[in-house]
Amino acid sequence: MRFALPRTTRGWFLVAAVLVFAASMPLLWANDEQAEFVANVVTPAISVLAAFLSFSLYWTNRKTPFRRIGVFFVIAFALFAAGWIAWPIYHQLMDDVPPVTLADAFWLAGYIIIASVLATTVLKTWTRIPNSVLAAELAFWVPMSVMLEFTVYTTAKSTDITVIEKVVYSMYPILDSIMLTLLIVLVWLYKRGRLEDYWLSISVSMLFWTVGDLLYAFTTASGEYSIGSLPDILYLCSYTVLAMGFAMIIRSKQRFSSITPEPERTLDDARPITLEAKKTYIVWGSDGKRAYEIMMEALDTGLEGLIIARKHPNTIREQYGLKKTAILWLSTTANQNVINPANFGILTDTIIRFIERGSNTIVLLDGFESLVTYNDFRKALLVIDHLKDVIIHRKSRLILVLDRITLTDKEAALVEKGTTVLT
Repeated sequence: MRFALPRTTRGWFLVAAVLVFAASMPLLWANDEQAEFVANVVTPAISVLAAFLSFSLYWTNRKTPFRRIGVFFVIAFALFAAGWIAWPIYHQLMDDVPPVTLADAFWLAGYIIIASVLATTVLKTWTRIPNSVLAAELAFWVPMSVMLEFTVYTTAKSTDITVIEKVVYSMYPILDSIMLTLLIVLVWLYKRGRLEDYWLSISVSMLFWTVGDLLYAFTTASGEYSIGSLPDILYLCSYTVLAMGFAMIIRSKQRFSSITPEPERTLDDARPITLEAKKTYIVWGSDGKRAYEIMMEALDTGLEGLIIARKHPNTIREQYGLKKTAILWLSTTANQNVINPANFGILTDTIIRFIERGSNTIVLLDGFESLVTYNDFRKALLVIDHLKDVIIHRKSRLILVLDRITLTDKEAALVEKGTTVLT
């Protein structure tokens, strides 16, 4: 039997996540000293790395219109890391560690932020949920309700802990169940191409985390928890997978953002520039033929071009004889120079950095309908409006290929606002 290697960052990430889990399982047989080292040193260190990489990912997205959500993730993962740092400090400095510590405050605050972001994302990306997803939710809540009843009820009836301890201990499984419910929908939305790649990293990571947390709550309530057991392994996997996923996405973004602008024609044989700078141009048409003709004329003037299109880059190069112009494929197909239409962050960042690196640039974006299909019109319009501002600020040019049939009159008017229509 032959096994095909993954061809995408997503494929490699999922394979790596499975390998991380498999590689962590031998820790179940570690002695107490080794288990304490993993729980009190290794996991906190990796949580700090994950928090740092979440900030790095936010930093690469800071010029896009979707940077706000990155701020919440940075804060949440920083709080998680702070909790993991505080926890071993308590154990080192105190012989009698209090049941509820500052670490719990950090963790619960991070939990609430993450749960709020997940809920907001689900609501904003809401679409008709198929029966298969509803069935998955039902299948999840059957055992989940039993576990919740056991952990929360056992905690509530205990006479050995304070009211504050009961509240804190009960909040963990309740928040875990809420997050797992949201994660089921998020994974489905991601599979449909309606979420960016970093959501896969967060979803898989939080799956490890919440399952580990539920097991911790269950084993603690039943008196069977011991350091180095499965919950600690899942915590370790959670941050390892998160850091690994963020690192892969950052590397992918850097690959696109490092495109060097080059003119197709030298200044000696270039024609006078006809398209004004600081403007966004719209060309209506189903095939985009006229838009490519205008783009070729612009490239003949010595402008540095970037084409992001639904057509395969090789097809465009052969058809128009392009050699130096950067061309990216707007597609869900696995390929080296492909941008997934759902990855608004990578798409926007690639265009902005190309414009910033060049001296006299022009960008052709052929695929607005794909952006709407894999996201929604509101988000796609937000990207276009943001790019319009960048075009003005950086004295560049943007050509949009649009099919009027795919838009309502109101949507067409919104896209046309502040642009010049070319015929």
